[in-house]
Amino acid sequence: MRSCVYNTTLNNAMPVRLQVGLYIVYLLDWLTVFRRDQILVLRLEDHASNRKYTMHRVFDFLSLGPLTEQKEAEITKSPSVQHQETS
Repeated sequence: MRSCVYNTTLNNAMPVRLQVGLYIVYLLDWLTVFRRDQILVLRLEDHASNRKYTMHRVFDFLSLGPLTEQKEAEITKSPSVQHQETS
């Protein structure tokens, strides 16, 4: 399975992006290089439903200090709103 996941020719020929759902293969490879406590795994569903919570987890994990309300609002602003402001 690992060789299939890393085979870009095969992945590009597929009508669906199966390798995206096989992230465990990539994660296991990263765990051969980094300790478990050096990797933060977040679920896209959790981030989509609560961006503030996941951003606080990222800041804590990276020891970036507290996430200020201003920075939190800036980071979690909807991309469509950001695009409208720059247009």
